[in-house]
Amino acid sequence: MKNEHRTVDLNAYIENVNCEIKNVEDGKQLIFSFSNVSQEIITAIKLKCLCFDSFDDRIEFGNEDFLEVKKADLNVKPAKTVGFAVDIKQCDLQRTEVEVLQIVYINGERVAPMEEHIIEYDIGVLSSSGSANDHTESDMLSYMKEKNDKAIYFPQEHSAGWICSCGRLNKTSSLQCVSCGYGKYNNFEDFNEENIEQKLSERFLQEKADEERKRAELKAEAKRAEKKKRVITISVASAVALVVISVILSIVIHNIKYGLSDEEKAQHLIAQNNYQKIESFINKLYVGYSDLSEERYHDDNYDYEHHRENRLSDAEKDADYLFSRGIYLASIRLYDTIRKQYPEKYHQVYDQLVSLNEGHRYTDYLVVETMYVKNQSSSEIREREGDMDRAIVL
Repeated sequence: MKNEHRTVDLNAYIENVNCEIKNVEDGKQLIFSFSNVSQEIITAIKLKCLCFDSFDDRIEFGNEDFLEVKKADLNVKPAKTVGFAVDIKQCDLQRTEVEVLQIVYINGERVAPMEEHIIEYDIGVLSSSGSANDHTESDMLSYMKEKNDKAIYFPQEHSAGWICSCGRLNKTSSLQCVSCGYGKYNNFEDFNEENIEQKLSERFLQEKADEERKRAELKAEAKRAEKKKRVITISVASAVALVVISVILSIVIHNIKYGLSDEEKAQHLIAQNNYQKIESFINKLYVGYSDLSEERYHDDNYDYEHHRENRLSDAEKDADYLFSRGIYLASIRLYDTIRKQYPEKYHQVYDQLVSLNEGHRYTDYLVVETMYVKNQSSSEIREREGDMDRAIVL
């Protein structure tokens, strides 16, 4: 915290009165600006502007050695700043001095400047450095600026009025700061040091909770990614089996076209249609078994690392799961029912095709049970790839 000395005129209607000199094509331009520190809306202002040349002599305007500036049609609300421009003749204008003559409020009231009521006071400006020594102050200041971007200080009562969080001393009767516009009641409510500490503590706890939630989400995402890797790893074996099956089927089709009699072709067509029906039926059983297993994976809240064995044990106590798994594995025997429907010369090829297909179906079963029911890691899955390979060539 850094101490800062300030001075304010409590009787001022406006402050920060400024006049900027600008060169334009046909002469000079005076750009006036001021801040409204009264409690009313200003609609017009009259200023006395003294202009000085390079010799610091006053520049005359007609018969006067000053420029009277009147600006109407304003709408300057309390705690707001406005600017406007006035064009003058070309001259050796170097500097100006501005005096406020009169102000007109929106209610028609005209006021002239009152005698100055100068108050000097000190404030402790909060540090925004974020250093080790000022870390707490920096956090508090950041919190305050979320509500009032002009905040630099804890509001306090003063013998002459009250000091806003922006550091401006206001009259006791002022219900909002004449500098930043923040309300008196809200200042002391929002920027109470103890309240801010409480809010920051609550925010810290909330951020910790959010971090925990994000970590949980990342962990879940990692598990989903691991599950995807399992599918890719195990499905390689299935893909190999399918490629081999496709090659054999191509051979069968070739032999059908060039090595069968018309009677044998008709016999093969009937058998092949029945084969496709069996394939479709087994596929439906597989989808049902896979969906049921995936539901168990999502509904089960076990700790996967410590209760992996219990997951399979519990699944095997579930009648629906046992039935779905059993009927799917048993359905593989349906291939044997149509073997004799094929021409006898292709029984050996069909036996090889069925053996590969049974291995493929068994691999699919291992994928589902390993991934959804046991929830094994990819390293454990790779250890079982040998079993899968042996299943394919049964």
